[in-house]
Parts: sequence; C-alpha cells; structure tokens
Amino acid sequence: MQEIVKDTVFLDVGSLVSKKIAVKPNLKLNFHVGYDLSEEVKIAPDSITVSGPKCCCQN
Repeated sequence: MQEIVKDTVFLDVGSLVSKKIAVKPNLKLNFHVGYDLSEEVKIAPDSITVSGPKCCCQN
C-alpha cells in the first residue's frame, strides 16, 4: 500500500470585495378609512455593506 502525504491544500476562493448597497423597503401599506401615515416611513440604516467573492458581489 502506498501512502500520499501532502501538507498544503490550495483553494481558489477569488478576491474578497465589499460593496455598499442601499436598503429599499418594499412596503404595501393599507389603512382603515380615516387613518393614514403622519410622516414618511424612515428606514435605518439606509444602506448596508456586504462582503464576498468578487463574482457574487457584482451588480
């Protein structure tokens, strides 16, 4: 029986990149008659930063 020993593993994981993305709410609000918003809906935070391989963070 032959034994193969390797002390190194090579992985091609690509380049790590970060991208800032705006948070856009998808709201469909319905109110009873006589009720409405008193002010515009505010989303916090307005953006997030995601990181990952370059191929997954494009567009």
